[in-house]
Amino acid sequence: MLNLRFIFICVFAGFLNLGRAQTNIGLAYTFTTLAGKSSLGYVDGIGGNARFYFPNFVTLDKAGNIYITDGSYVIRKLSPDGMVKTIAGYPTLDGFKDGKGNIARFSFLNGITLDASTNLYVVDSGNNLIRKVTPSGVVTTIAGSTDFSTVYADGTNGDAGFYFPAGIAIDNSNNLYVADEVNNVIRMITSMGTNWVVTTIAGSTNIFYGGAGSTDGTNRNALFNQPKGIACDTSGDLFITDTGNSTVRKMTHVGTNWVVKTIAGLAGASGSADGTNNLARFNFPYGIAVGSNGVVYVSDSTNHRIRQLVPSGTNWVVTTLAGWPFSIRSGSSDGTGSSALFDNPYGIAVDNIGNLIVVDGNNNTIRQVTSSGVVSTLAGAPFEPGSADGTGNNAGFFFPFGITVSSDGTAFVSDLSNHTIRKITTGGVVTTIAGATGISGTNDGVGSNARFNFPQGVVLDGSGNLYVCDSGHTIRKINPAGVVSTIAGLPNASGVANGSNSVARFNSPTGIAGDVSGNLYVVDKGNYTIRQIKLLGTNYTVTTIAGMAGNPGI
Repeated sequence: MLNLRFIFICVFAGFLNLGRAQTNIGLAYTFTTLAGKSSLGYVDGIGGNARFYFPNFVTLDKAGNIYITDGSYVIRKLSPDGMVKTIAGYPTLDGFKDGKGNIARFSFLNGITLDASTNLYVVDSGNNLIRKVTPSGVVTTIAGSTDFSTVYADGTNGDAGFYFPAGIAIDNSNNLYVADEVNNVIRMITSMGTNWVVTTIAGSTNIFYGGAGSTDGTNRNALFNQPKGIACDTSGDLFITDTGNSTVRKMTHVGTNWVVKTIAGLAGASGSADGTNNLARFNFPYGIAVGSNGVVYVSDSTNHRIRQLVPSGTNWVVTTLAGWPFSIRSGSSDGTGSSALFDNPYGIAVDNIGNLIVVDGNNNTIRQVTSSGVVSTLAGAPFEPGSADGTGNNAGFFFPFGITVSSDGTAFVSDLSNHTIRKITTGGVVTTIAGATGISGTNDGVGSNARFNFPQGVVLDGSGNLYVCDSGHTIRKINPAGVVSTIAGLPNASGVANGSNSVARFNSPTGIAGDVSGNLYVVDKGNYTIRQIKLLGTNYTVTTIAGMAGNPGI
């Protein structure tokens, strides 16, 4: 199954780029929510009133303030009183710009850490940069280049090159360590006066040294596969989630060398088993943190669990601290141990008294996990799909997809994952006009007796008929009386054929529009074509007007 986080980020980025291309950014728009409840966004506020947009990594200071990298290109601060505030960057606007507060611009943000003076250091992965944020909110770039021709280079300041770096950590001497994910290396950044010097301390890059692997060893002889999270303990040892290998690695500083050893998991063998050393299994381990007691904590993201690695002599014993341990199960429940549920937990940090702060990525929340496994939600609202009819935020949707609006302002929405078609009045009153909630199918019929299969694009004609692109490879019609009929395509039969009614074939039709003459135009996504549907007598005749089936272009 595709990761929803990845899907949403890609869709969100696409919408932003489309807006830049077509919209004058100087224009002011006012947005209001007509119906439904949102758990996704970039709203500052107290506790559950705040909204995050796929938060990623987290760090905290000695005063208990939590700092979060948010997918809407901003850095957020969660104070001990529960207040969430944006401290750098501007929501939804990506880019590259140094400056103070909302003047600064970031691209996709990943790891975050801070020094004893509360300067933040942030991995700006989308720009391949390491950025610094002072306590007053001034953002500067300390290492890396936005020139994608330099994706790997040791050097000073802008002469250094990274390739989608991920995690970042700091030691007691203020040396920074970066998991340079796509380069499969670990980098050290040392402050030299006003300069920052970047060196590779372990791993071999894709370009020069042979690329990804799982070999333990010293310095460049060690191999990593997409290292993501990195943490530093009080003695200066590093711990890394080697995500592509499904393992946890330790790097020990011995003289001038770094010795890399796998302490838990088995390279190439993902799973969820607790156990000692290589008997334990992980599935896309992501964030990592080290407590003052030497216990290592890992957000095992695709297993939706928080794992702990307890040292025992020369061994590491892996157990599940929180999350459902018996099978892969996601959710958003608070509770203790196995009764708590997460949905792709990402960044993780440890506070002064041993509590974990966890970024619950797909729930868009910040969670706390005590040392005894008690989980509570500190800020944000979890994803809560619904299907209820009602007014305003009393109504619920589950991935609403297509929308069309009549001349009187009434909106019609395809509620994709509920398999229904919904109507929204100008007063925000939501009713279901066709389909049955949560029940997919292909049946024609009246109202709730009809069935849809992940309906997508919708459009109205001048007579009040509604046309729907159904993922079952058909085009459906709903007349003003609520009667649903299939006008083109054969249910669950994909293809490329032109023709009338059920003789025609589509392959995942998604978008639909109409002209003043009543002709319909369909985006036939799986066929890479645009189709026209013309009513000739009592028949709906389908022809291909653009594109060539099976031949994508650029």
